[in-house]
Amino acid sequence: MIGLLGVHPPAGDGAGTRLLESLPAPPAPALAAAAIRCDREIALDAVLEWYGEIRAKRPAFAITLVVDHRFYATLIACPHPVVAVVPPCDLEAEGLPRDALDWLRTASVEGRVLDRLVLQFGDALLEHLPVVRCLVAHAVRGGTISAASGDLNISVDTVGRRLAEFGVRPRDFMRAARVLAYDERRKQGASAPTALVACGPTDPEQLRRARRRNDCGK
Repeated sequence: MIGLLGVHPPAGDGAGTRLLESLPAPPAPALAAAAIRCDREIALDAVLEWYGEIRAKRPAFAITLVVDHRFYATLIACPHPVVAVVPPCDLEAEGLPRDALDWLRTASVEGRVLDRLVLQFGDALLEHLPVVRCLVAHAVRGGTISAASGDLNISVDTVGRRLAEFGVRPRDFMRAARVLAYDERRKQGASAPTALVACGPTDPEQLRRARRRNDCGK
């Protein structure tokens, strides 16, 4: 899930995003990435400190900042990568530019998991990209198909039919996404306990069983 603080998603492209009222406490396991608007230098300092605390435990966490050019000098001192810096004047009705959100999705664990799911299940998944993105956003943090369908405002049965067009069962898709998310977080430096908490399951044996089922289903 991509958290948005002080900004909105582009019109008609909110799948897998959630509006935030404040910075969630680190390590923010429910989020894979965030786009945050900083209007004052003190706010930017606070956001960069928060980002550093998250990256210390979750090296894969990605961030985009909406910041006025006057504060770019503060960003130079940030030791962690920032996916994009968006000037406030580039917002469209308080919404992020579409390409900025796409870059953030690609840089996040969710984007990398989506790429690997396409390799596993086929390019046809991209024909229903908003649905697939939302499912991935929920799956990588242990969410359910029901929760994703609620965000999409469609029924669980409709989600199932969309995936069935490509010969994919919803439970197989969600399980594969969750296993891939764990592996991706570990590859990028997260500890095993942190990766387990972030992807939902807290029992290593449960994850091993899910990986075996996923490997058998390929």
